[in-house]
Amino acid sequence: MSADTLTSTQRKQSLAAIIGTAFGVGVAVGAIVPLVSFSLARDGYNALLIGINSALLPMAVVLMGPLMPWIIARLGAARSVYLGLGITAVCVLLFPAIPNYYAWCGIRFVIGLAGAVHWIASETWINLMATSRSRGRVMGLYATVMALGFVFGPLIINVTGIDGWIPFIAVSAALVVALLPVAFARQLAPAASGYGTRGAGRASAAAPTWMLAARGAGFVEAGLFTQTPI
Repeated sequence: MSADTLTSTQRKQSLAAIIGTAFGVGVAVGAIVPLVSFSLARDGYNALLIGINSALLPMAVVLMGPLMPWIIARLGAARSVYLGLGITAVCVLLFPAIPNYYAWCGIRFVIGLAGAVHWIASETWINLMATSRSRGRVMGLYATVMALGFVFGPLIINVTGIDGWIPFIAVSAALVVALLPVAFARQLAPAASGYGTRGAGRASAAAPTWMLAARGAGFVEAGLFTQTPI
C-alpha cells in the first residue's frame, strides 16, 4: 500500500505497529547477547573466542545489506519482518539443542542474516510512513522503545538463569510476541518496491561524518554488549 493513499490516522496506526515490534526485539537482543556470552564463558571459552562468535552477527548484517532492496521489493515490508523475526526465533532455540562452539558460530551468523532482514525492513517501513516533518521524532521514538527493551532483556537472565532451555525459550517467545503488532496492521504496511541501493561506499562518500560516527558507535556497542557481562 502506498503511504500517499493513507490517512493521517492510518499512518499513525502503521507506525505504531512497527514501532511496537521494537520493544520485543529489544528484549530479545538485550537477553540473548549476554546469555550467549555467559554460556560460552561458563563452558570455558575465552574472551577472544566469545568476541569472534559475537562478530559473526554484524558481519552477516553487512553481507546481507546489498540484498535487502531486492528482498523487501520481492516480499514486501510486512512479510520481510515476519521472515526476519521468524527465522531468528527458531535459531535461538538451536543454541541449547546444539551445544557446540562452531555450531553456535553458524547459528549466530544466520541470526545476523535474519536480523538484518527485520532491521532494514522495519526502518524502511518507518521512513516510508513518516513524513519529512515527523521523521526525526518517529525514529527517536523507535530507538527509545527498542532501548527500553534492552533494559528489560537482561532481567530474563536474572529470572531464568543461563542453564537449560528456559532462557532461550523466553527469548524466542519475546520475538514471537514482537510479531503481533505487525499482524494486526499488515494491511497498513507500505509498498516498498522500486527502491535501489547505492552501496556502503557511496553512502560513506555522501555522508562521511555520519558513517564514521556509526562505525565508532557500532564498535563500542558491540564490545560493551559482548564483553562487559563476563
